[in-house]
Amino acid sequence: MKICNVSRKGKEKTKRVPNTIAFSMIKTFFTSKEYKEIREDFSIDNLSKKQIEIFMDDVRELFRSYKDLEVMTIEREDGEIEKYIL
Repeated sequence: MKICNVSRKGKEKTKRVPNTIAFSMIKTFFTSKEYKEIREDFSIDNLSKKQIEIFMDDVRELFRSYKDLEVMTIEREDGEIEKYIL
């Protein structure tokens, strides 16, 4: 997985991230209380452990099947954009 940071000026920085860290980041997003408001904004309710397992299996399959698939884009308040790409 790679993370692309795009600044307001359009400058792009790309960092490679090992898949295990990427899985951890995604799982944390779906389980942490810290991200509860963001999940609610996207109409994602609290997921059960089983639902998270199923989701992570699907993500794992995406990692195997597709390269350079944009998984998630986050725009920060300061205008910087973070893109998560398989």
